[in-house]
Amino acid sequence: MMILKFIRWLYKTLNGTQKPWQIGLGFALGFWTGLVPFSVITFALLMVILFLNSHVGSALFGIAIAVIFRSLLGDAIVHPLGETIITAGPHALFESFATSDMLSIFRLHESRVMGGLVLGVILLAPLMYAITRFVEAFRGRLYEKVGSNKVFKTIANTWLMKGLRFVFLG
Repeated sequence: MMILKFIRWLYKTLNGTQKPWQIGLGFALGFWTGLVPFSVITFALLMVILFLNSHVGSALFGIAIAVIFRSLLGDAIVHPLGETIITAGPHALFESFATSDMLSIFRLHESRVMGGLVLGVILLAPLMYAITRFVEAFRGRLYEKVGSNKVFKTIANTWLMKGLRFVFLG
């Protein structure tokens, strides 16, 4: 049942009224949010997702993908990246992040948080570009090829295809 809901969501997102950049931005910001372990920064990134008029469903999907990515490869990529930045960066700055009551709530002195922030910044633009181009290509080329094909229109109007469309897409 979960797979059917995902297929319905994906179909509605790709064929919806949102602009492709909104879907791409939502996914990229969601992926960035998912890379950062839960902290005040996570809440701030969620607010950015809402204020930038991005697609919230794509952002939640990006968070889910990033959490899976972080759980599988977090110790191999995110943690060493954060550790490198903290050790190579200004020591006094990161010490103030750890000792200050006000700044410690951001957890910037932890390698997983810092690594997630930096990796998210690095991947933000490429992910947004890739998802935006994918949505544009899906909407443009598929509609051109499928919409003008008379055989496909005939097959799509059969009772079997209408039934399958109802089951999978609602």
